[in-house]
Amino acid sequence: MDSPDLNHVRSAHLIGIGGTAMTPLATILCEMGVRVSGSDLADGPSLDVLRDLGATVAISHHAENLPLDAEVVVVSSAIPEGNPEVCAARERHIPVIKHAAALGSLMRARRGVAIAGTHGKTTTSALTAVVLREAGIDATYHVGSELLNYGRFGQLGRSDLLVAEADEYDRRFLDYEPELALVTSVEPDHLDYFGTFDEVVAAFEAFLARIRPGGVAVLCTDDPVVRRLATGTTRRVTYGVAEDADWRLLDWYPAGADGSHFTVRAPSGAQHTFSFHLLGKHNALNATGVIAVAGEVGLSLDEIARGVEAFRGTRRRFEVVGTADGVSVVDDYAHHPTAIRVTLEAARAHYASAIWAVFQPHTAHRTQSLFHEFVRSFGAADHVYLVPTYRPAGREADEYDPTVAALAAALEHTDARSMSLDQAVAEIAEHAAPGDLVLVMGAGDVWRSEADLLDRLRSRSSS
Repeated sequence: MDSPDLNHVRSAHLIGIGGTAMTPLATILCEMGVRVSGSDLADGPSLDVLRDLGATVAISHHAENLPLDAEVVVVSSAIPEGNPEVCAARERHIPVIKHAAALGSLMRARRGVAIAGTHGKTTTSALTAVVLREAGIDATYHVGSELLNYGRFGQLGRSDLLVAEADEYDRRFLDYEPELALVTSVEPDHLDYFGTFDEVVAAFEAFLARIRPGGVAVLCTDDPVVRRLATGTTRRVTYGVAEDADWRLLDWYPAGADGSHFTVRAPSGAQHTFSFHLLGKHNALNATGVIAVAGEVGLSLDEIARGVEAFRGTRRRFEVVGTADGVSVVDDYAHHPTAIRVTLEAARAHYASAIWAVFQPHTAHRTQSLFHEFVRSFGAADHVYLVPTYRPAGREADEYDPTVAALAAALEHTDARSMSLDQAVAEIAEHAAPGDLVLVMGAGDVWRSEADLLDRLRSRSSS
């Protein structure tokens, strides 16, 4: 059965509709006028947004949730083949496709800008969307986190550009055929799926091979693996700190907790200093990649600068969720050793006070396969509390994980301990001093502790 073209369907049913990848897809389809229905195991604010857009959303998975007029069923990678709604669709001969195939279908009707990489793809794709929109290019965007500028994960635009975060897990990005592709970095990750790092690299090269004829690959030349990626006859544009970068990051300096300033040299030799609200040199590097993309689209440096300065960030990317009794609590998605290290280094560059790191590992396999890299990732923190591992449904059995305690013991750190999440919250609420920074990191559900921590800090200040 041929995969349906989502640009022309009238009704689509999304299983796992509240996921970070499915939410922007559902939003775009609603705004295209498609009758959208879906189901998820838990309710939440993102589902309320979809309901407001006209989507019909059921909580729990049942065959009865599948509408009679559904023309296609879209599933997230977490949905098993035995899901009752999938089974119902198979019985009725309704096409069942993965999320990536659906997004790839939308991209084929547009000029795709696909942002990939082990790190930084969410921030980079979100910033690209904001820069284009602030310059008057109403691009469709599809990002795996809520853009604080717009309160959306995704949005249908009037222009022919589609900016999409391109995830390598499950080789999802091989369903896309972009006109322009950016790669921020390539490091070992998702080895439970890929098996070896060579397979990771091969997947990124296959992704670049899908760039349309006449398109361009924008590559971070500071990353040694990205520098070596084969692109065939596709034109290469590079960015980075390296002297031979086409778009070169000349300098970066922090502006306290309010953001950063950085200077970029264009291929023409022109230089421009940018201001933005993000922290850390790694984000200045991500922004340099965005500037290269925007330059390829045809924007001037002044137009780009306005969009960079307007960008407010995304959820769970160094998001300050609150301050109580002088203690700031920041939520961050970092779960790979490199992401943890650069996030903590950014915090240290912008904050002079003590830094408390609460980290929830994401899969025991990642911790085991990158153990030595994790050991070297927490040096910029003053206190490190490691809490039990998060196991995504369908990827690992829910059983005792000894790797957390082993990692805490291996860290060469004056205060690194493994403990329950409740204990970490209690310890910080008791000992953090006014002016301190608490960084809650992980791709799982560790963020749920932040409201309790802020409540305890407020209670402390009022007692």
